[in-house]
Amino acid sequence: MFGRRQPLKKQPLQKTDRTVRSALWLVSVAGILLLTGSYIALNVFRYTAQMDSDIAAEALNARAIWEHRSLIPEEFYPSTETRILNVNLIGAFFYGLTGNMNLSMGLACSVMLVILVISYAGLLRKLGFRKESCALGILLLLALPGNLRHAQILFVWADYYAIHCIIMLVTLRAWLSAIDEERGWKVRLCAAFALSFVISLSGLRAALICYAPLMLTELIR
Repeated sequence: MFGRRQPLKKQPLQKTDRTVRSALWLVSVAGILLLTGSYIALNVFRYTAQMDSDIAAEALNARAIWEHRSLIPEEFYPSTETRILNVNLIGAFFYGLTGNMNLSMGLACSVMLVILVISYAGLLRKLGFRKESCALGILLLLALPGNLRHAQILFVWADYYAIHCIIMLVTLRAWLSAIDEERGWKVRLCAAFALSFVISLSGLRAALICYAPLMLTELIR
């Protein structure tokens, strides 16, 4: 059975190794702050920079959720999905505070970005990566889109698949806890099952992104 990652034996690090790791950590953290700050600035101050019908519909849906006090407002008719968990839910909360659709969705996307980064960092720490490796992994995640059009998927203006990736990371963390039989693993696994049911109401995206690969991995294991 796949067990907990064995801790590395603590050996005295040479001065060069410590210098390289410290430099890697500092550069990665600087890159994380730069990219995160840039994404948040785009969300909050430039939400309409590349406005299209999909982004506008997200903002309108957030306003309708607040005004109707309903997760599925009557004026919105889902075609092939029932969206319960999404960035619009957070946007509705901020809309109630600000009364501004653009600002509320910008703040919501920024919150979703932070949650995604924290979820990814938690999984990396669970796998036993050192802090500099975790920082580098987060930097690569933030730099992955390459352009703003692709960044809409996770980080800016829409965050279409951010919630799917967050639940995927939470599920992986719960799965590893169950394998290692950590304290409280049953609670984590039950929470993951509940999230999987809710996000599956949004269609097959969650199954394709997370659950099918995880099932295949477990079958192989």
